[in-house]
Amino acid sequence: MSIGRLVRSGVTFDLRRSFSSVVETDDLLAQVAEFFSALDSAGVDTVLVGGVALRAWVDGRNTEDLDLIVAVEDAARVAGLAVRERDGDFALAAFGALRVDLLFTSNPLFARVAREHSALVPFAERTVRTADVRGLFLLKLYALPSLYRQMQWPKVKTYEADLAALIAAHRPDTAAILDELAPFVPAFDLTELRRLVADLEQPRARFGA
Repeated sequence: MSIGRLVRSGVTFDLRRSFSSVVETDDLLAQVAEFFSALDSAGVDTVLVGGVALRAWVDGRNTEDLDLIVAVEDAARVAGLAVRERDGDFALAAFGALRVDLLFTSNPLFARVAREHSALVPFAERTVRTADVRGLFLLKLYALPSLYRQMQWPKVKTYEADLAALIAAHRPDTAAILDELAPFVPAFDLTELRRLVADLEQPRARFGA
């Protein structure tokens, strides 16, 4: 599985893009390789999360960008990585035509996922430290309350589908994951997330699955 091809496919099949911008996606294959080389040159440790990481564990959707957990000070040392917009522990950045979403380790949950819930995963280009099933589950649950409040329904549906796919493929210990998440979210949000996960787990119990 190629990281560059996953990103290029996500951009190519985004129907909101113009034909001219789609043609330029051939550059993305090279830029993904250049980006990881820039990380190596800077000696920066990252953890791959988001849509590309999800594809390491389940058959999933296309994605248009790379999502990485990284320390703020480390991101600043990567030549060619330009931060366009920062909001707390998140930033939108670009490396040439490649979009890179940054999750900073200043957030305790992101730091925990990077430290305790990641693994080395071989992709076509290279082996990359990537969030594992539990790490991805934690991150997506953590994001959902904010997405609901912002009424970002397409993202809500996508994240819920990602969680359902992880449940179906790996049957993680969701009770333990929710307990681990508890210190990082308000009590009300945790209660709603427990209900959501219970709903997502129901389909596998049908028809003797």
